[in-house]
Amino acid sequence: MKKAMRILALILCVWMLATALAACSGKKDSDKSGASSETATEAATEAPKGEIKTSGEITVFVPAEFELREGNFVDPDDERSVCLIYKEDETNYIDITVYDTESAAANIVEDCRKANEDNWPADAMFERNGVTWTGFTMDMSATRVFNIYGTIGDKSYYITSAGYGKKFKITEDDNYLFAVIDSLG
Repeated sequence: MKKAMRILALILCVWMLATALAACSGKKDSDKSGASSETATEAATEAPKGEIKTSGEITVFVPAEFELREGNFVDPDDERSVCLIYKEDETNYIDITVYDTESAAANIVEDCRKANEDNWPADAMFERNGVTWTGFTMDMSATRVFNIYGTIGDKSYYITSAGYGKKFKITEDDNYLFAVIDSLG
């Protein structure tokens, strides 16, 4: 009986090793034409196309799918703000407002969190290029919303966004959002 158990264990080990090595072969999926297709991870790491633009005090990367407008989504006359509007649906946007103090930006984020407690805001904190970004994300009316702030040099930036479904929800692979954030300062 012991001998049979050892043989069975050995067979299972060989099978698991063969399975693990087959999974690590590094081959990409192929379409019917035999061409190699891109994996989801590779697509997420592509740098978005766009250009750097300046409006007032804010210089920012504007992805090609967006248009830069002065002011913010709610107040187009706010001279401290710019709004990146998604060209295909103007209800999807990223607002960026600059403040002289971190406390002003932090207070705006906290006020927004309190006003939206019914939408179950979840804490968001991450670091990019030595800058800590703090705030929250939430699902609201079938869309993703986030409010964050961070200080670069002597300026504090408050960033809020609505829309995009799952596209702009502060994740490790959000190359559009991080390209915008990394361009500030």
